[in-house]
Amino acid sequence: MTQPDLRPTLAAPDDDPYLWLEEIEGERALAFAAEQSGKTLGRFGGPAWEKDRDALTAIMNRKDRIPYIAKRGDHVYNVWQDDKNPRGLWRRTTLESYSQAEPDWDILLDLDALARKAMLADGLRPDYPNITGYSLGCYPLHSPRTSDFSRIFLPTAHWTLEVGMVFHMYVSADGIAISETVLVTETGHECLTRSPRQVFQV
Repeated sequence: MTQPDLRPTLAAPDDDPYLWLEEIEGERALAFAAEQSGKTLGRFGGPAWEKDRDALTAIMNRKDRIPYIAKRGDHVYNVWQDDKNPRGLWRRTTLESYSQAEPDWDILLDLDALARKAMLADGLRPDYPNITGYSLGCYPLHSPRTSDFSRIFLPTAHWTLEVGMVFHMYVSADGIAISETVLVTETGHECLTRSPRQVFQV
């Protein structure tokens, strides 16, 4: 049996009444999220919730927690997040080093510094709360929207970069965006974007 193609077309546009939520940084979407969060906190918030939140935050920021790893070849890889690195440090070490009390990590990529600090330091933006990348790949026919992306780069993300993943990465300021398609490799990354860097005046 052939699966029907449910993706929207010009003849049959998407009739999702909540499509505006795809604009994750739009004023309406942010206001809706704040409203829903307020309802949740109004019902379940309070001293006990705040205590649990603070305890869990302290646990996640502990420097002695066990790093989750993925083994590739002769190395193990980890994305480390804490209060000073909310977006994460992509790093690797050997299995022998990982078994020690204090592993000797090689920093492969400081995601937070790459995506944010340069923009903020040069005064191109007052802040940088939006995502700076998302994963690419095959998705089911019924999942054509950006909210269905399985991996996005946000300070609150909790997932691990692995060899073979492909991401569309971008930074933007003052109406100008620069983007790259990047493949995660054994030794770091490979830029898959082949278009020449040009500035067009219109």
